[in-house]
Amino acid sequence: MEVLIPVSIIAVLIVLNGIFVAAEFGLIAAPPTRIAQRAETGSTDARRVLGILRSPLLQNRYLATAQIGITVVSLGLGMYGEHTIAEWIYEPLSHYTSFAEPLAHTIATVLAVATLTYLHVVLGEMVAKSLALHYAEATALRVSLPMRGLEMALFPAIYVLNSLGNLVTRLIGVRPPESHSRLLSPEELEYIIDESYEGGLIEQAEQLFIENIFDL
Repeated sequence: MEVLIPVSIIAVLIVLNGIFVAAEFGLIAAPPTRIAQRAETGSTDARRVLGILRSPLLQNRYLATAQIGITVVSLGLGMYGEHTIAEWIYEPLSHYTSFAEPLAHTIATVLAVATLTYLHVVLGEMVAKSLALHYAEATALRVSLPMRGLEMALFPAIYVLNSLGNLVTRLIGVRPPESHSRLLSPEELEYIIDESYEGGLIEQAEQLFIENIFDL
């Protein structure tokens, strides 16, 4: 039981980090057309996600919420997890080796940081990102409601952070977008068509027909 509780806390923090990472990448990779189709059929989640995709302001707030979540959870994981894992490693080191106490503490800390970094990066970041990108539509729909709820709870902090971020971007000569930027150039559309053909989603005749439209 003494080990189960700390392990559970660390696992929960890693899962939470993964959820925030998945929320961020799921929204970024969500297919607007598919989301719009679902929204037309009456899906509340799809209408919510579509509203976010079409509004730069809502996108910024949503992504800021995810970033705050990732940052807070990562800090908590580092503060709690590093100390806890280091204690687990230090006890056998000090008991079964002849290392001096400072050296044992140093080794335990290094191993704890390495272990926690591996778990955090692999499970809480890379796996979560890969799953979110692979199942972007489903991810965006499933996490949209809790993310919006958290956004409302954190609205003051999000407003301040977004305002400061916009101020900094203006100071370096970059204006924040005033309209959504999910528009594609003809070249980008042709690239998507080629990728769809190579992936077996459309026939060659369909590929050529669509590409000929851009040549008119």
